Amino acid sequence: MNIVKQFIEEILKEDASNIDPVSAVGQYAHRGQTRRTGQPYFSHPENVAKIVKKYYPANKVAWNSALLHDTFEDAIEQGNVVDEEELISFIHDAIEEEKLASRILEVVMLLTKPKDANYADYLLFLSKDP
Repeated sequence: MNIVKQFIEEILKEDASNIDPVSAVGQYAHRGQTRRTGQPYFSHPENVAKIVKKYYPANKVAWNSALLHDTFEDAIEQGNVVDEEELISFIHDAIEEEKLASRILEVVMLLTKPKDANYADYLLFLSKDP
């Protein structure tokens, strides 16, 4: 987690002490990536997480998974992490409770669409896992 906080403080010139660690990992994973609107890409996972939190306010797994749902699809490709192992390590470091971290990783991995997967088939696959 120190590398993420260091990035935020040195590169973004922001105080990282009040930033949610999971949000920081998501921001780091999407560093340099923008949406078609020009906004930082991380605004998308943040907006999804806000919707999830509205309907499931006590569900930490859902909220944090929403914040991280595109990280495995983008972080390596963007060059922000070396490989999946490094990203997994960042996520584990951001979430103190091991059981919670493992479940969030499980959900995020399930939500990660394989590169060559047909989108309709991917959605059908997701619909089979509550």
